Amino acid sequence: MLVCSFLFRWEIASMNYQLLSGNDFCRAAERGNSLLIDLRSSDDYFRWHMKGAINKNYDTIDEWSKQMDRSIPVLVYCSRGNVSILAARFLSARGFRVGSLIGGIENAGKWR
Repeated sequence: MLVCSFLFRWEIASMNYQLLSGNDFCRAAERGNSLLIDLRSSDDYFRWHMKGAINKNYDTIDEWSKQMDRSIPVLVYCSRGNVSILAARFLSARGFRVGSLIGGIENAGKWR
């Protein structure tokens, strides 16, 4: 139990990205000064996506992230929140300022 508690505290202390509630994520996206990335499948993206979002595949993040401008904040979302957290960790470790939607787009019903 002590090891788990220590690891959890270390994870929180070392996060270089923000976990954003639906309202906070929506406000940040509406400001328009961030790159908004939808990490869901292309089928889901074409059915519905947030205005201004681009669709990227997490499996190729190493490739497409090299072409991004690190001075522009990044907002990422997926279906349930777990893929966007992985992307936020990856991108923040490479110098990006990142916000990830907690619980994914399925928890943000007011946008649908």
